[in-house]
Amino acid sequence: MLLAIFANHTTVSSHRRIFIGELIGNAILIFFSLLLACVLKFVPDEWLLGLLGIFPILIGIKGLVVKESETEKIKSSDTHLIRDVVVLTLTTCGADNLAIYIPLFANMNFFYLPAVLIMFLLLLSLVSLMALKITAIAAVSQILNRYEGLFQLIIYSILGLYILLEAGTISHLLALF
Repeated sequence: MLLAIFANHTTVSSHRRIFIGELIGNAILIFFSLLLACVLKFVPDEWLLGLLGIFPILIGIKGLVVKESETEKIKSSDTHLIRDVVVLTLTTCGADNLAIYIPLFANMNFFYLPAVLIMFLLLLSLVSLMALKITAIAAVSQILNRYEGLFQLIIYSILGLYILLEAGTISHLLALF
C-alpha cells in the first residue's frame, strides 16, 4: 500500500502527510485492538485465545487468492492526503492488523505494552521510510507487486502459527487426540 501511495506523491510535504496519515490510521487500529484484547483477557484458558492465531493465516490465504488493486484506491490529489491515507489504512489494513494485534495483545502481559507500542512506532517509521526508498527502484517494486499475495501468505501464516504455538493451542489440540 505504501509503495503505491509514495509512487503517486513525490513532494516532501506529501510524504510527511502520508506518514502522519499512516500513524493515525495505525493508532486507531491499535487502540481498538487493545480494547478487544482487554475484553478477551477474561477468557479463562490461554489456549482458547491462541485460536485467534487462525485469523492471520486466513488473511494470508485470502491475500494470495483475492487480488485487490490498491493503486486504484489512491487519490492523486494532495488536498486531503492525511484523511485519505487514514481511511486507506483502516480499509485495506484494518482486518489484517486487527487479526494480528488482537491475539498478540490478548496473549501479552500488559507490563510490556509501552515497549511494544514504542517498537510499533519505530517499525512503522522504518517501514514507511523503506517504502519511500523502494519506490525509486522500479525492479523491486515490480517484484513486490507481482508476488504480493505470496509474501502476505508467508508472513501472516508464520505469525498465525507463532500465536498458536505461543498460547499452547497446538499442543492442547494435539493432546485431545
